[in-house]
Amino acid sequence: MGDTWGIPGPVFLGIFVLLLILAGLVAPFALRRLDRRAAAAHGEAPALDAGVEELALVAGGPGRAVDVAIARLVEAGVLRVSHDRLLAPTGRPPVGELDEAVVDLVTTHPTASSAGFVSARLRGDPAVRDLEAAARRRGLLHDPDAVARAKRAALIAFGLVELLGVVRLAAGVARGASVTFLVVFLVVAACLPLAVALIPTRRVTRRGRATLEAARARRFAVPVGAGGVARGPVMAGALGVAGLVALGGLAMYPDPELSALLAAPVITGGGGGGWDGGSSCSSSSCSSGSSCGGGGGCGGGGGCGG
Repeated sequence: MGDTWGIPGPVFLGIFVLLLILAGLVAPFALRRLDRRAAAAHGEAPALDAGVEELALVAGGPGRAVDVAIARLVEAGVLRVSHDRLLAPTGRPPVGELDEAVVDLVTTHPTASSAGFVSARLRGDPAVRDLEAAARRRGLLHDPDAVARAKRAALIAFGLVELLGVVRLAAGVARGASVTFLVVFLVVAACLPLAVALIPTRRVTRRGRATLEAARARRFAVPVGAGGVARGPVMAGALGVAGLVALGGLAMYPDPELSALLAAPVITGGGGGGWDGGSSCSSSSCSSGSSCGGGGGCGGGGGCGG
């Protein structure tokens, strides 16, 4: 009995592995090409004037942009945070489309509006999509359609190689040839496209990465006024509260009590809300001017709101 297709089994397996390697290079090559095209169109220098929403989109995606809006609203006293980690409006008007969307959602869902809930619900909001489009126009983010096309090309390449292996398997089985090793290689090859499928379509350009690195370098710079005297909140540094949240999420909110309330998940309990016992919002800390008020709410800017 001769070889299937006139190609010895070991030789075909070598060809099959080589084709898999080439298919695996399709996605990196296509994404690198997108990087070069974006760099040619917008350059690679950091956008030093990038806004906090743009930094948030580059650092953490649409949900992080919503987190920035939440942090800004809490700092400005437009929202307060209760001890069960729910957001509530204070009556002050928001400014900006995304801020208005956050306040509207909190107002319409008063019993469920944790920061995580708001972030999850609004990450696809038109205001967030507009911010993403603006970031793409500035060369900070890749076009997700272009990334999706690169992923499809890689998946098609893997699919063609897998199809070749399946046809060879069928031909070998029909001839009664040994196909054990080919089956093993086909199983491995079937798992490889998962790595391509996990590539996110929201990808940061080289300029976006440089912008993020520049912002992180400014993270702990202290604003200095006339005469070299530090001005503004030293904890927030040159980026401000919203900038810190843009880079690191709500856990970076400089007020420890507010950070714990905003960043922690909601834990439902028997009538006690989501607040547990080991909190730093004790009665002594509240009486000394912490951000947690006796009325169950935290105001913006570290003061007791209501």
